[in-house]
Parts: sequence; structure tokens; C-alpha cells
Amino acid sequence: MNLMTLSLIAMGACLAVNIVASILIIGEVRVRGIKIHWLWLRILIIKYVHQYRKLTLAETGRIGPLFPLWIVSINGMALFAIGALLLKYMT
Repeated sequence: MNLMTLSLIAMGACLAVNIVASILIIGEVRVRGIKIHWLWLRILIIKYVHQYRKLTLAETGRIGPLFPLWIVSINGMALFAIGALLLKYMT
């Protein structure tokens, strides 16, 4: 298995974690009374993630555990995608 394949697998894993974290965050925000706009969900997910951060910080004094998971997974996905592109065009 070469580095590009490993990078794509890692990117897929980060994508899966991000999707699960997004679904859980939407559920948490929805339970707290914020209306979810399903048609614009792909665009508004960033808004809902920041609302989740703000709500959990106000409720408990700490950021909820899903926020860092979402941030790390989306950044990991971007880094692995950039790495795969660099590997593709440098070889």
C-alpha cells in the first residue's frame, strides 16, 4: 500500500468521523430548541457547530466534546486531501 492510498483512507476516516459528529451536533442543537433548516444543512452546519459550542459553554462552563471532534476531523480531512494531492502531483 502506498502513501497516497493511506492518505485517502485516512481522509475517508476523518470524513466519517465528521459526518457522525455533525449528526450528533445537530441533534444536540435541535434538543435545545434551535430550528434546523434541513434544506440548507450543508451550508449552515458551521453555524450549528458554533451554536453548539456557545450553548454548551453557557450551560456547563466548558465546550462540549463534539466541538473539538468536529474541528479536528474537518481539519484532518483537509490535511490528508492536500497530502494526497501533493503526492499525486509530485510523483
